[in-house]
Amino acid sequence: MTKLRVSIFDCRCGDVVAKDVISDRGLILAAENLVLNDFIISKLKTIGIKSIWIYKDNGSTYSYYEKKKKFVSSYKETVLTVKNLLNNLATGKRFEYYEIKRIAETMYKNLDGIDTIIQYLNEIKGYDDYTYTHCVNVGFYSMLIGRRLHMPDSKLIDLIQAGLLHDIGKIKIDNKLLNKKGKLTEEEFDTIKKHSLLGYEILKDSPYIGTEIKKAVLMHHERMDGSGYPYGIKNKEICEYARIVAIADVYDAMTSDRPYKKKATPFDAFHMFLTSGLCSFDTLAMNTLLLNFSTHLVGAKVELDNGDVGEIVYIPPHEVINPIIRVGSTFLKVTRTQSPKIVSFV
Repeated sequence: MTKLRVSIFDCRCGDVVAKDVISDRGLILAAENLVLNDFIISKLKTIGIKSIWIYKDNGSTYSYYEKKKKFVSSYKETVLTVKNLLNNLATGKRFEYYEIKRIAETMYKNLDGIDTIIQYLNEIKGYDDYTYTHCVNVGFYSMLIGRRLHMPDSKLIDLIQAGLLHDIGKIKIDNKLLNKKGKLTEEEFDTIKKHSLLGYEILKDSPYIGTEIKKAVLMHHERMDGSGYPYGIKNKEICEYARIVAIADVYDAMTSDRPYKKKATPFDAFHMFLTSGLCSFDTLAMNTLLLNFSTHLVGAKVELDNGDVGEIVYIPPHEVINPIIRVGSTFLKVTRTQSPKIVSFV
């Protein structure tokens, strides 16, 4: 499929963006693989965008669903492989490092399908096999953040491994405690908090796993303001991979169903990062998630608290928590302070 640069005035609904449309300030206005609609085209014209790159073959919708089907198959296989690896390790079998690296390299091959990845991961946030899907999701999300930070290929593959292995220490903790539905006691929470140290202990002597990957496993619950664990270190004392994995970890945990809580929407997660998360997370990596993940939610169907179902047609770069929703022929700006509000993705 070839790419063609066309005037914004020649764009039509259904055209698929072939390269990110970037504003003068470096913000993504329309992401690669985004399917254009009337609202987005009109918005780009208003902003002053003169031309964009689109795919020449308008059979791109078929291509998108084919890519999604392929990704779904690969994703399920990856989750199963990670499950088997961790279960084997938990029963005392040898750690298969080369298999983890192979998984990371396979995941890296999906890098060009960011739109498919984000939309699909948002759809399958169930808690069946949560431990394993979470590891895989954090690997993907970390990769996508790293890519937008222009990390070289070798670092991206290491970063994926850090995401895959970040919770490996939980194999040493009782599943009943990990999946407890009620509020944890202070003692129970202290036990769970040990998983980052336990994970590091599992990996520290492996000559095949990079030092930065091991540090990410140890530090992914540290926070920039020193409020994290296990050591309460802050800022640049926390390694780069850990600062990225921390954000991917929290984003996936918030937007996934768990036995003891219903998932939040991506916009709820964005709001957390922009409020209480401002002091806790690396600003550059956090803004990378906010500005780049949000644009890939355009086109998603959402249910509102009044029972209506709408479609996200635009997400303002400066207001990522306030998407524009189309319900029938009506356009609504959804906010957190007034109804209608988004209650779920459908």
